[in-house]
Amino acid sequence: MDYSTEAQFAAVVRAAERLYELAADAGTAANMDYRAEDAARHFFHECYAFKDYLKKDPRVAEPAVVEQFVSGSIPLSLAADVCNSIKHRGLDRRARGSGPLDGLRMETSLELPTRGQACAEGGKIVMQRNPRDGDVLRIVPSPHLGRSRSTVRVALLVAGKSYDACQVAQDCILAWVHVAGRLGVDLAAASDE
Repeated sequence: MDYSTEAQFAAVVRAAERLYELAADAGTAANMDYRAEDAARHFFHECYAFKDYLKKDPRVAEPAVVEQFVSGSIPLSLAADVCNSIKHRGLDRRARGSGPLDGLRMETSLELPTRGQACAEGGKIVMQRNPRDGDVLRIVPSPHLGRSRSTVRVALLVAGKSYDACQVAQDCILAWVHVAGRLGVDLAAASDE
């Protein structure tokens, strides 16, 4: 198994790409399944696990700097809090970010063709599960002629604030590239794999 820092960072990037894909197009029906939430959970786990890879990298002279950077970075603190909340069934110590994780909410938009547009899939809405309290389903006109699709935004709810999981993921990747570069580890090539 490849335990290199670059291989773990490439896994972080792939996990983010899966989250982005589901956010952009989750399919042709608003099935309210857990794929997008699972992708967010997976990303934040991989992202936070990367901290240990970077701390153990022989090129990093001061591993404590990595921990300080995570604590001082809003997106990486959010990643730590999401990961630890899931791992420990809630935080067992003070949150690193702006407060405890209140939950993950899925906000699904179903784009349906408007009257007069032919639709290959028909106009049926299929629900694979009941939405949880706080989940959102929006039905909007499709900008794509004759095609329906659904998009999913996973929101991190922290201390009364909502954060877009895709934006946090993007910010986490940029933060890791920045701190690793400062510590002498070039992740630019790993993020292009």
